[in-house]
Amino acid sequence: MLKYYSYYNVGGYKDMYLGNSTIAHEKTYFLPLLPHWEKKAQAGDKSLASRVEALRELPMITIVTNEASHGLPQIAKSLFSHGGYKIILANTESNELILVIRDVESTSTDDAGRKTPFLLAVVGTTEDEKRLLEKVAVYAASHLGTFSEEISSLFEYDSDKNGISFNIAALTQFLGRASCASTNSLLTRKGGIRISWKKAHVPLLVIPDGIDKKMVAKELNLQGKTVRAIDMADVIPLDDNEKLIAILKGMESNRCALWNWRVASIIGLAAALGFIAGYIITK
Repeated sequence: MLKYYSYYNVGGYKDMYLGNSTIAHEKTYFLPLLPHWEKKAQAGDKSLASRVEALRELPMITIVTNEASHGLPQIAKSLFSHGGYKIILANTESNELILVIRDVESTSTDDAGRKTPFLLAVVGTTEDEKRLLEKVAVYAASHLGTFSEEISSLFEYDSDKNGISFNIAALTQFLGRASCASTNSLLTRKGGIRISWKKAHVPLLVIPDGIDKKMVAKELNLQGKTVRAIDMADVIPLDDNEKLIAILKGMESNRCALWNWRVASIIGLAAALGFIAGYIITK
């Protein structure tokens, strides 16, 4: 099963275990007021008793702590606490694979009406799950706007329950669609790059423009590991026609015959993949 985690702001940022892909419910919930209501109900507040009983039946989001990790890999601690990257796909100490995308702007707002960014992590254990995460990582990197928009609305404030809900069913479905709409080959300005968890400790690390790769590796405790780091500006954006055309025009300005052959190949493949991915992901 795929396991889902987040670093999300609810009265301060918290590491959260959101649930897994086997959960039959549509949503999971973080209800910070529930313990208080339970105490009031136990003290004789009959008006709260039935409400508390119903809320107890909901699948809950739980807080990750040092004492209760809920399966969160050790490597995730530095991934959650440090920035300097946008997407990472990494092997864990338990031979799992973790995919993390950070700084996704939520459609929900805090008490002051501000939209707050969050981090989403997905952990896979089986061979099939790892292959799925390879493809999802490539899709996320090459369709960054589409991917971020899709997951931005997964968190919602539920006023009836006075808490936060996470649409876990929608995430599981989206990951499946993203995997079907992608391959494990990432198109970049320098050609295609095959993303394979078997060949690298960190098969993919996408870094924002202007960030030093060595600094990121140090901050994330990746020294001594094989890391495939790619500048975000080098990724061919298959969901942004304007940027795609600008990049490909710039590449075409190079008159080297071999380079132009590579450009022509990328143009054709990018157009085909972009069309197919756009068709599948909207279904």
